[in-house]
Amino acid sequence: MIAPILERLYGTTDLGLAPAVLHAAAVCTNAKGGLSVIRVEAPSAPRNSNDRFVLGIARARVDAIITTSTNLRAEPRLLHRLHGDDATAAALRAWSAYDEDARVFILTESGEVPADHRVFSETPRPSLLTGARGAAHAAKLGIEPDLITERAEPSIRDAVGYVLAQSATAVLIETGPSNAAQLYTQPIVVDELMLSVCHERLDDDAIGPELFDADTAEKLCVENNCPAPTGSAGTAGSNWSFCRIAPRQSSAFE
Repeated sequence: MIAPILERLYGTTDLGLAPAVLHAAAVCTNAKGGLSVIRVEAPSAPRNSNDRFVLGIARARVDAIITTSTNLRAEPRLLHRLHGDDATAAALRAWSAYDEDARVFILTESGEVPADHRVFSETPRPSLLTGARGAAHAAKLGIEPDLITERAEPSIRDAVGYVLAQSATAVLIETGPSNAAQLYTQPIVVDELMLSVCHERLDDDAIGPELFDADTAEKLCVENNCPAPTGSAGTAGSNWSFCRIAPRQSSAFE
């Protein structure tokens, strides 16, 4: 059941080897013509089964995921294991090159991580990446010491380097735009961007911070034959497009 969906979304059933650094993002147009992330936790956020499938595919392609404490606080029920109905989850697991779900690394400056979050029930156990101050605060909140890794200068770029140095083959970026955008400045860190673009007009509460400005968004869409987000009306959840982008080869980031 995986191949037909891949063919429909990307025009191919073969995504090739997973890149070292993968980024999946669901975006919409903003008032300035740029691409903003969709606040998936917002009540009015659009729901699209293909976008959820893309996230499952992205997770199935990697053995490590980087998220943030901000994400965990915003989504108390967030899980990173392969999700979907039983048939979809089983198909994704069979399609994946890995025998177990990806390990989650939580980047946090403050250490403000809810100790009762569901992420701590996942296998393999997650790991916090933080500085000395954040480590002390996380310990006070009840995070187990062996799950805390102190970094001299914690940042998203440092986190990617650390995770890959821990023998991870491929890492998926699941952070907010302020962190993710840092990976698109030179030298670019992201090898592949799996972009889900919603073409519907969204309520303000569902439009998050900008990931790419208008000029960058236009170049990305033109270079990759990805329809530009017009903000046009459409049946809720149906007006989406999907594309895979190689940022290192794009003139949008020059």
